[in-house]
Amino acid sequence: MASHTPAQLKFHKAMRSHGGRLPWELLPPSSKAVPTIYKIANDLISRARGLNPRLPEIQFDFINSNAINGIACKWDHEYFIGITGGAVTLLQLVLHRVFADPKLFPDIGDPSMEEPSPPFIKSFTPDAMHLLEGDTLVCIPKDEARWTYSCRLINLAAIFLIGHEIAHISCGHVDYLCAKTGSQFLAEFGATAAGAIEPIERQIIEAQADQYSFNSLLGGACAQSSENTGAPTREELASLGQLAFDYSFSANILFRLFGDMRFIGSDFAVESYPPIALRRSFIYGGGCDLVRKELTPDRQDTVLRALEAGMFAAEHAFSGATGEDVAVTGLEEAFSDKGHAHFKRLVELSDRELAEKLQPFSYC
Repeated sequence: MASHTPAQLKFHKAMRSHGGRLPWELLPPSSKAVPTIYKIANDLISRARGLNPRLPEIQFDFINSNAINGIACKWDHEYFIGITGGAVTLLQLVLHRVFADPKLFPDIGDPSMEEPSPPFIKSFTPDAMHLLEGDTLVCIPKDEARWTYSCRLINLAAIFLIGHEIAHISCGHVDYLCAKTGSQFLAEFGATAAGAIEPIERQIIEAQADQYSFNSLLGGACAQSSENTGAPTREELASLGQLAFDYSFSANILFRLFGDMRFIGSDFAVESYPPIALRRSFIYGGGCDLVRKELTPDRQDTVLRALEAGMFAAEHAFSGATGEDVAVTGLEEAFSDKGHAHFKRLVELSDRELAEKLQPFSYC
């Protein structure tokens, strides 16, 4: 183990069962996204605590794991949030490959600067080391504007994941699960419902955190736009639509890295997580509800179309980076009658039952 400061050592001990702390200070300069995301995470936590003085201190750092995951936990009476090094690596690997391809996002920068046929990320799996130890070549956009936009989307995806973990603490999810199951960890993937908690409650918890994080991003853009009470200018609509697209695309590409998990035939009674595609439909539906509530009608259509465009652009971008066929089966199922029915059930149970159970543990 590398040398740690007292705070870093505490994080390492808290996350030891999931890989411990990643000594990212020793990483090569090519890992430029890591220090940027570290600063973003701490800024987000500070902002959350500024808006909610009841929220306790939260320590953020990176977890030494090649998998893609985010974890919130309470250890030794303190709160910790971590995202894996693998999550950052995979976001960089995929999004930089997307913008190194002149056929993808041709309206960004000067695509003629890029290689005409960059190699695909073959046999994609959500494990960074597996890909890098194979024949996957790292592609970097040559055009500065395309590089900058790629980095922006990586940061936004990280913001969504970090915001999701903050929600697990602020909404009382971590403490509630600890009280009910004895587990101090709340991971995005790999956990199972156990003990006194029903799998459906675990699904609601994930859906709540997704919506909290996504709507925090989208709500900021809506609030800024709604300050202008006059008719929107073309420039304002373009800016608002671009923000909505970027937020939607970045969250959806993060989910897409986990796979196009189908759920028709799944038994929701025993699943600890909502299917990935269903989580994507949740943030889209919740985002649309927010837009209709916060924006004037002459602004709504632009944002609603951008949210949908970002969702499906993530599919085409992932397909373009990996050479795989565009996979929308999961999304189609998520927007089916079964998907809508399950979404409605989660909302009803959240409002009627889980809210009361979470209240003693919530900082909101």
